[in-house]
Amino acid sequence: MTDPSILIADDDALILRFLVRGLQNLGPAVFPAATPAEALDIARAHNPCLAILDIDFKHDINGYELCRKIAEIPGCRPDVMFMSGIRTADADRLKAYESGAIAFHAKPFSPEWLRREVEFLLREPRPLLQLAGPDGGPCPSNRKVLVVEDSAENAKALCLHLEEQRFTPYWASKGAHAVAMARKVQPDAIVLDIGLPDMNGAEVYRLLRHHPMTRHVPVVAWTASTDPRLEVAFLKDEGADYVVKGVHDMASVPARIDRLLRKSAEASKPDGMLERGRIKVDTTQRKVWVGGLPIDGQLGPKRFDLLCMLLRDQGSVNREALRDAIWGEGEDLKMVDVTICRLRKDLGVKEGEIIISVPAGYQLVG
Repeated sequence: MTDPSILIADDDALILRFLVRGLQNLGPAVFPAATPAEALDIARAHNPCLAILDIDFKHDINGYELCRKIAEIPGCRPDVMFMSGIRTADADRLKAYESGAIAFHAKPFSPEWLRREVEFLLREPRPLLQLAGPDGGPCPSNRKVLVVEDSAENAKALCLHLEEQRFTPYWASKGAHAVAMARKVQPDAIVLDIGLPDMNGAEVYRLLRHHPMTRHVPVVAWTASTDPRLEVAFLKDEGADYVVKGVHDMASVPARIDRLLRKSAEASKPDGMLERGRIKVDTTQRKVWVGGLPIDGQLGPKRFDLLCMLLRDQGSVNREALRDAIWGEGEDLKMVDVTICRLRKDLGVKEGEIIISVPAGYQLVG
């Protein structure tokens, strides 16, 4: 395994020296290239973890084509940051993210700024909050949410609501970092503040929708704006929702994410089939499999409906919602608990496996 390294490719000798000097003593080795051919040779020899590429090469290929050629090298998949001149066009930015870049910046920039930016790009993202397991240690969640919000206070408050609903929240404070973190984290959903200081959130949303790895990720717009045109633009997207700060309760955000995730999951599955983890259900034939094996016999109607409701909901479902949907409001809540016990027995699982108890309800974790 080769040591971590950074490739910098720019045909302006002065800028190249400036960039290399700015990244000295950062940790990874820095390899400069003045031509696309030199950049490809370095990529083959050193397999860099980050490639900083100028898009305006005065050679036979530009930075976008160089990025594609680097990606064709077996085993070489660096993160890519594109640079461009002051004349940067909006089309350049979109093309950069469509090509899979995690960052795009216009020159000039200071050595200090460059160093901070590269340090961020090299850093492994960590959750802002981590679910606690039964032993007090971290409990991994398979549902990750990226929160893009410049206010640390707002971000932490929102992440607490997400953590309560068994999401693992990550935080980006800048719009320019959102795409980079989304590629690294590969979140199940994104909560996006519109009023970001470095970039308009609507522009970040457009970049996320142009990036191949985030094109279909559900997005909840989180904004203080009451502009109806902005709301309409988001609500036209089947994979988006819109929350106005101060009007909608912050606690509603996890529920909106759940709804988008359910919609996304249903759209990607064949008609009549529900599946998560070890559980698979054919709603047409009313058949159930656990770990690829069919269960003995058929589930009773209430137990089958209860299982399907838990499968369709990506988060936890409170007992009242289960009761109201399957029995009606007049039934005793204890009936939910009794039916859950019988369902676990039918599936051959113990308490704490597949169907877990959470505050006020239940969740299917596969």
